Amino acid sequence: MNDFIFKRSLLDKVVEITPKIIGGDRDIFIKSYERSIFSENGIDFLPTEEYKIIEDKGIFRGIHFQKNMPQKSLLSVLSGEAYIVAVDLNRESPQLGKYEKFFLSGEEAKLIFVPEWYGVATISQKDDTTISVMNSGQYYEKYRAGICYDDATLNIQWPTGDFRVSEKDKHLMTFKEYLGEQQLV
Repeated sequence: MNDFIFKRSLLDKVVEITPKIIGGDRDIFIKSYERSIFSENGIDFLPTEEYKIIEDKGIFRGIHFQKNMPQKSLLSVLSGEAYIVAVDLNRESPQLGKYEKFFLSGEEAKLIFVPEWYGVATISQKDDTTISVMNSGQYYEKYRAGICYDDATLNIQWPTGDFRVSEKDKHLMTFKEYLGEQQLV
């Protein structure tokens, strides 16, 4: 029996989590969230919504965030493989504009916790990749926002160049435009 393992990333409050896994002769039990254990490890997270994204290899989503009333997220890959990229968008953070890349697979069952005021991008690496996202707080369509994947200021070195970007994501704002917007809590 393995207990949860919480590994702090280079970015403040972003955490890679290995869930509790119990393997037997007939099955495997994976416990990916328990509020008290997360809290004991410095993560204040109460999910209020969950959704799944199922996509083919090479699909890029992001860099998405909620520009007001930000949400915390817990991401995992249930099947397939994907890169998850977290970008610090907190104007008060000394790491503003910094990012970190994570590789997740359904076989490993790891999770990434991303706090509020971060943007998230995903790039699927296999067909039929399923990404699970749990969020805190409420989603507001009117606050949906994003930063363009090829923003020159962020200069993100994507782990692979082999991906497809939706027309919507090609026309997201720049990081400089984001910094110029008024931010509400």
